[in-house]
Amino acid sequence: MALIANAPYASLAGWDGRVAHGLRFTTQVVPSPSSAPSDPVTAPWLGSGVSPAHPVAGSSASREREIETESPSAPDIAGRLTPTVGARVVLLAPRTFVAGLAQRELAARLNLCGWAPDTRRWVSVAFGGWVSLLSSADRHVAAVHFAQRHPTDDLLDLDAGWALLQMDVGEVVVRTNREGLQLGRMGAIGLLLPVLRG
Repeated sequence: MALIANAPYASLAGWDGRVAHGLRFTTQVVPSPSSAPSDPVTAPWLGSGVSPAHPVAGSSASREREIETESPSAPDIAGRLTPTVGARVVLLAPRTFVAGLAQRELAARLNLCGWAPDTRRWVSVAFGGWVSLLSSADRHVAAVHFAQRHPTDDLLDLDAGWALLQMDVGEVVVRTNREGLQLGRMGAIGLLLPVLRG
């Protein structure tokens, strides 16, 4: 999706109430663990039934539809399709946001919105998933990858003012002023993979 590739910033809202706006982010291919769930998660911020009003246009969206987009997959031991490759979002967040995340994951929502370049239609994208700090082993590789999109001196201040977070996506909700749809984990990864390949 061109919006994800071109959006300069995103907002991150944790289920515990913490919020950070204007975060720089990028996407990265990662091996998909065999134990990863393949079913859509039920995020606490998503209501059932009719979608809420569009955050910008204010008009009612159509009932959200659960669909899956194509992503590389293979059957697991139970015969369910699971992705053979994964994708994560890497974010540069202020240290004040990551307080208390040293040994745990945080259920969170990543929001970005803007005009879709191909249709000139306003699009709102909300990824649901789990945010955690990158391990020491992963941080250097992730920082080099992050710098390809955002060459910033803030990456030199990771131990003090800034921290690199990873988000494992579990679902995504895409809304326009006309309709809305909800994708499960495989669909969310499928949305990120074209960005990585492009």
